[in-house]
Amino acid sequence: MNRSGDRSPDSQIRLGYPVPIMILCFVGLYLISKGVSSSPPFNGQTVILLTSMLVISGVLYLVQIHRVSGNRYGPNGIVWIICTGIILRILVFFSNPMVEDDFYRYMWDGAVTSGGFNPYKYSPEEILMKAPGVPGKLMVLAEESNGIIERINHPHLRTIYPPVAQTAFALASIIRPWSILSWRAVLLVFDFLTLVLLLKTLKRLELHPNLLAIFWLNPLLITVTYNSCHMDLLMFPFLLISILLLLQQQHAKSAVFLLLAAGVKLWPVILLPLIIQQSSVIGIKETFKTLCVCALFFFLVFIASGFLSGPGDTSSLGAYSQSWENNSSLFRLILGSTQWILPLMDVHPGHGQLLSRVIAGILVIGWTFYVVLKKTTGDYDLYSKTLAIVAAVFLLSPTQFPWYYIWLLPFLVIRPSFSLLCLTVLMPLYYLQYFLEAGGRLDIFSDVIVWVEFVPVWLLLGYEYLLKGKRLQTWRDMRLKR
Repeated sequence: MNRSGDRSPDSQIRLGYPVPIMILCFVGLYLISKGVSSSPPFNGQTVILLTSMLVISGVLYLVQIHRVSGNRYGPNGIVWIICTGIILRILVFFSNPMVEDDFYRYMWDGAVTSGGFNPYKYSPEEILMKAPGVPGKLMVLAEESNGIIERINHPHLRTIYPPVAQTAFALASIIRPWSILSWRAVLLVFDFLTLVLLLKTLKRLELHPNLLAIFWLNPLLITVTYNSCHMDLLMFPFLLISILLLLQQQHAKSAVFLLLAAGVKLWPVILLPLIIQQSSVIGIKETFKTLCVCALFFFLVFIASGFLSGPGDTSSLGAYSQSWENNSSLFRLILGSTQWILPLMDVHPGHGQLLSRVIAGILVIGWTFYVVLKKTTGDYDLYSKTLAIVAAVFLLSPTQFPWYYIWLLPFLVIRPSFSLLCLTVLMPLYYLQYFLEAGGRLDIFSDVIVWVEFVPVWLLLGYEYLLKGKRLQTWRDMRLKR
């Protein structure tokens, strides 16, 4: 019998030591950011401190998620999880960007779009050089940008961001032009929408709401979203709504929201076969209806907007798809293999980039159809399939940035995987390349650090596979009592 003052473990609210230490790390991040320039070259000391704090926060995060898996938060734990996540977001919301500058392109695109111009028509360099045909109002806009247009990376390329992302950029510009805080405010709205949708999903699947901590307390997600100001989080509400609609067998509507997600970043289109396969279970008529809606919506979002028009030397999409590579692991192995084999076939190794991309694309598509064609045993299994496809897209990508990793997090809430969650600790090592590049030692990053990031994850994935998909007991599903 418990003493009168004791509580059972399930009734206790025990956040433990990880939370206050993580908050202290974010306080340190905020203090370090003050006075830091967000334009290259980045300060080496800042990079080391940022990387260290993110790695430490990542370890604390895993410890905290372990506590979630043991259901040690108590019935009111979700309140503490949400409050802690809000505190972490507030600290980063008002910090100065430290090692990224993509948001300058967002600000410029937003100003161009909200001004009534086509953001896909001219590159920043063409506007700065006052190229023939550039409207005078765009030149005036460049002068009003307070130097923002001069800070855009790859200024010779036109924007790569699809129409839905452009709408978000424009909204931030309408709220307050050239303001990083207005952009962060837009991100915050989508962040809270994701929070609500994840809670709804957990309830529908009868999973413990405290699993929300996997998303809401992730230090890498918070940092890349509110300090680096990357826009990937905009996809999450559309993706989650798409899957919820799919569970309700509203396949056409599900496809619309999936294409809206692709209107932020293109990769969600790889999930379309999952929707088509689910619609085929209902019948040919439902499948045909879904395909027609997909075709119409694809035309409206991507073709009519001009996003897929105007290829050429200034096309960001073309440059990205043909040659960009950074922090890749498995893709780098594929590339190395093709560059070794091609000369044996009297083919120039320079063709290795294109061939490697084709091979990686075939592997992703093949894996997608393998996953899609497996029998779906329930609603939970649908999220497992989605995670498997999204993880393949990320792990085979030629560019494996930390902000790409957060694509997995909404689905890891539903289907936790220790191996993939470990990337929260390892991905911040990516930032060390800025420090090493400044010292002329970028080879250390490409030859050593990249493998430190990913080899442990591949080994853990292999171990999970040997367990035949069964997660470690401490990462078990936490289903609510019926």
